[in-house]
Amino acid sequence: MIYLKRIWNEQPLTLVMLTAIFLRLLAVIFSKGFGMHDDHFLVIEAAQSWVDGYDYNDWLPHNSHTGHATGHSMFYVGLNFILLKFLHFTGISNPQTLMYIERFLHASLSLLVVYYGFKITEKISNQNNAKIVGFIFACFFMFPFLSVRNLVEVVCIPFLFLAVWQLLKDDELENKHYLLSGIFLAIAMGIRIQTIFFITGLGLFLLIKKKWKGFGIWSVIIFVTYFIIQGVPDIFLWGYPFAEVSEYINVCVTTASAYIVLPWFSYLLFILGILIPPISIFMLIGYIKGFRKYLILTLPVFIFLLIHSVISNKQERFILPVLPFFIITGVAGMNEFIINKPFWQKHKKIIKVSWIIFWSLSFIALPFVTVHYSKQSRCEAMYYLNHYKSNITSLLLNDMNYNEPEMIPLFYLGKWDVGIYMISKGKTFSHFKNQIKLIDKKYYPQFVLFFGEKDLSARIDTVKQVMPYIVPEKIIYPSLIDHLLCRINRHNNNQTVFIYRNIYSFNH
Repeated sequence: MIYLKRIWNEQPLTLVMLTAIFLRLLAVIFSKGFGMHDDHFLVIEAAQSWVDGYDYNDWLPHNSHTGHATGHSMFYVGLNFILLKFLHFTGISNPQTLMYIERFLHASLSLLVVYYGFKITEKISNQNNAKIVGFIFACFFMFPFLSVRNLVEVVCIPFLFLAVWQLLKDDELENKHYLLSGIFLAIAMGIRIQTIFFITGLGLFLLIKKKWKGFGIWSVIIFVTYFIIQGVPDIFLWGYPFAEVSEYINVCVTTASAYIVLPWFSYLLFILGILIPPISIFMLIGYIKGFRKYLILTLPVFIFLLIHSVISNKQERFILPVLPFFIITGVAGMNEFIINKPFWQKHKKIIKVSWIIFWSLSFIALPFVTVHYSKQSRCEAMYYLNHYKSNITSLLLNDMNYNEPEMIPLFYLGKWDVGIYMISKGKTFSHFKNQIKLIDKKYYPQFVLFFGEKDLSARIDTVKQVMPYIVPEKIIYPSLIDHLLCRINRHNNNQTVFIYRNIYSFNH
């Protein structure tokens, strides 16, 4: 303990980085699956299908249903395609092995946020605040888990940090600083287009500081780099630049109210909640108090949050790109403009208790979240069927608790030309019977996946009316957190999966 205390005092960044590395390695090894729909089905599923000669989402021109772009940036998914293609070339094809490598690379990238988060805080404030921020980035309960996800809102963050650091690292900025900052920002925007709002804030900061020449170089290099990574691929695919971006903007404008619509203050409440009050409230006050002093960070965060708050479609993950910057300015502002006030000097115990609450709750959740196998039952069900894939032509998904069963990750099955039949609230058993009535029984689904235990016996008997030879094969349980989330909120469809094999069609 004395040794650790000495390192903390003499080499705090070393201890912060070692802590971050250890926790992220745990997440690499144990935190399998995927966090949300988009970080798997819009990234891994698409990229691996291209490697295998398919187009899972029908994004490519020859499979397009409309004849034009779908609004999905090909940059990040394209990088994943290159990686998975290379691994395929080396003979690595096991889905779980591929994801170990994906998680390791993403965890390694996330360490840049920890490192530069410390350096940026130290630069704009002091080392004591940098130690707090670095430790939050290293081991706040959700960060190791998020670090290994293929979520564009998270993957873009390291490049934002690299860009900001270029504008902070030296007191006298040279052309190379603006050039490198612009390149990193263009990469971030290629991964997540909405980072343009953060970039707008940085641009306004440069203009406010009258960095005219630097702003010009910075702006040009952002456009040129973004044109290379986003515009050029679209020219090859669709015949004109920024086809995907144009369609994405069009979709956002025309369907803004078709998704999750929440009040304007929802993101503020999310930040205050996820960062654990009362410390989160002190951070917010610190952010406001330090707005002018830390303008290079506070202005981009403000514009990003403002525009996202105005847009009706709101999901918590949308504001993840600026959450670390809010933490930096919140901690720095809190300790400079609040803690030093006479009132708080007399009531230090309140601040101390607030930090105890913050770290206690975080450390309680940290081990569970860090090793959480997200969407375990769906991933493991497909992975179990992987060794049967040569016998599988179609599957039947039975889930009467929802209008439609959740999508199954075919990446873990290792096969894409699989017919999917469904029985659910929205697609009844009668619908299924009408679908297969003209099909020879030997072509019926080889496996039936029953989601959830509710009315399981009755659902099995119903399916047996047309597929009498189904027998139990395997039960796949959700992980602990998946199970708890499913119990707390029915929209988290992380149910136990009961796999039944159709002996007749399987043996024919």
